[in-house]
Amino acid sequence: IGFKASVVVTNFVLRSQPFTGFTGQIDYTNRFLLATHVEVYHGTQSIHAPYVAFDAERQLILITNALCRIDPFVVTRPIGPKTTAAIQPYQFGQPPTVWVNGVIPMQDADHPNLEFRLSGGPFTYWKFNVPQISALVQWHGDSLVLTNVAAEFYQGRLTGDAGFDFTPAASADFHFDANVRDAELRRLMQDLSSATNRLEGALSGRLVVSHANSTNWQSWNGYGHAHLTNGLIWDIPLFGMFSQGLNAVWPGLGNNRADEGTATFGITNGLIHTGDLEIRTPSVRLHYEGNLDFNGQVNARTEATLLRDTWLVGRFFNFAFSPLTKLFEYRITGTVREPKSEPLYFVPKLLLKPLRPFKTLR
Repeated sequence: IGFKASVVVTNFVLRSQPFTGFTGQIDYTNRFLLATHVEVYHGTQSIHAPYVAFDAERQLILITNALCRIDPFVVTRPIGPKTTAAIQPYQFGQPPTVWVNGVIPMQDADHPNLEFRLSGGPFTYWKFNVPQISALVQWHGDSLVLTNVAAEFYQGRLTGDAGFDFTPAASADFHFDANVRDAELRRLMQDLSSATNRLEGALSGRLVVSHANSTNWQSWNGYGHAHLTNGLIWDIPLFGMFSQGLNAVWPGLGNNRADEGTATFGITNGLIHTGDLEIRTPSVRLHYEGNLDFNGQVNARTEATLLRDTWLVGRFFNFAFSPLTKLFEYRITGTVREPKSEPLYFVPKLLLKPLRPFKTLR
């Protein structure tokens, strides 16, 4: 049996998903159905495909160069619940522009072999909100690969790639590599934290997660680095805990804008560890080394070096006041929001009394 037809359909339902219109040229022969010049409408949203085929022998749907300007969930619901669940965390405020190529098996529609080139926005994932994002997405069976990811990221730029394996039941193994350049810290922290903080600065860095599972924070392993310039970060209790003490030495000493903050770090079984986190201001340099877990628990050591980076006379001040550095060496426990500190060295209060005014530092 063979036939050709021009088809117009309105107000139809495909696998419980309603559509408002379909037009296309149909050619059927040898149990192979070819649709060309296909247009599918969902209200004002649409799909245009020059070539869509159904192979009845192999039970496959083949798609070539389909241009979609439609809510992604309108497309994934007819494919299957597993596909819909996989993209659930990724939300577009407006339908993105997507080019689609690939194959959907009818017998196992949750395991397609598809490639998407997408761009659009605004876009939301977890707590992150960006105005524009683009990526190449490759869906093969139980694996999803994102490459060439590029996004406007809090007045800066984000690039990277990621991979997901949905073989584990009710979870996903994944890895990713994200690079951030000149993100505005204040706007980023407004999305990540509900607390009202006065945080400023330009944040750049890289985060590589080599292996992790979506349901187990302790499965995370990876590494990275961070760089902050022109920063105000003292409203973060872990960094601001010395402000009061330093201001007692010299008013304003503990609230200076940081010229630079740097750190390299590793992640092992959900534990972040660093040995070289440094924050530099003209009047004080803070050095941290220790561990932080994903619950915010801290186990670290820190020290403050006074006036180390003061222009011209910094090295002299650093040498002159080096005995006081021991007063600002602490062990930190507790959490990032509520850190607890204790001095590493015992100093009798009698010896501290002559040092409290510190007016001679002016």
